[in-house]
Amino acid sequence: MRKRILVTGSGGFIGRHLTAYLSSKDYEVVPFAGDVTKKIDIDGEIDAVYHLAAKTFIGYCTLNPKETMDVNFGGVLKGLECAREKKAKFIFASAAAVYGANNEGLSEDFPAKPNNVYGLSKYLAEQLCEFYAKYLEIPCVVLRLFNVYGAGQRGEFLLPTLVQNIQKGQTIELRSPKSVRDFIYIDDVLSAFELCVEKNFEAKFNLFNIGSGKGYSVEEVVGIIKSVSGKDAAVKSDETAEGDVSTADISKAKKFLGWGPKVSFEEGIRKMLAEV
Repeated sequence: MRKRILVTGSGGFIGRHLTAYLSSKDYEVVPFAGDVTKKIDIDGEIDAVYHLAAKTFIGYCTLNPKETMDVNFGGVLKGLECAREKKAKFIFASAAAVYGANNEGLSEDFPAKPNNVYGLSKYLAEQLCEFYAKYLEIPCVVLRLFNVYGAGQRGEFLLPTLVQNIQKGQTIELRSPKSVRDFIYIDDVLSAFELCVEKNFEAKFNLFNIGSGKGYSVEEVVGIIKSVSGKDAAVKSDETAEGDVSTADISKAKKFLGWGPKVSFEEGIRKMLAEV
């Protein structure tokens, strides 16, 4: 039977892609781009709620902590209440920012120590999901997304900024050239989201890292974009800056979700460039 899926944050980067993807897979998609700090009223039955609505830019979240908590925590509460009312599965897009002081090969058992407002809001929302799953019987799946990228991402994020600068031959200023991040292409993220709604888990609460399992320094990213695009740009780096590392251990997602990334970083950049 055709599943009916609610997608909050359907107007955002991941939300737009997910709405189109699910529609192409013959799900009935109910997009919701409204205010998630208020009650989410949806007519009819819902099989699952994908909750993507959030304030996502760390700089903005730092300057606006109350608004961030209202949306990123309060909005999840409204989404969970919608799922509870409809007796639907709840799938939440969390973030690697919950780990805070990052490390290499982060597993889901690694202590969460968020060190910014965005990470804190996501971690508190995860706790809410776990509570609703364990005590209110709402099946919840939390995906800790690492650095998602692809066409249509807002310009203030790292990869779109670097791609634009290199395409235009503009000088690139790298504040943390040695910082290492785990980048995951949007198509691989979409397949993980679909598996969440199709899988029947034994536990009511499930948590998975969604990343590539491989890290690239900002310096390496610049080199790859230059190589793939065939274009060049001057680079100014702060070589004195200490770099941190954040890469995902994705063995749990492979084992229990049956998921793994298929798009290499080079291929993802090539796809991104083709759609600029």
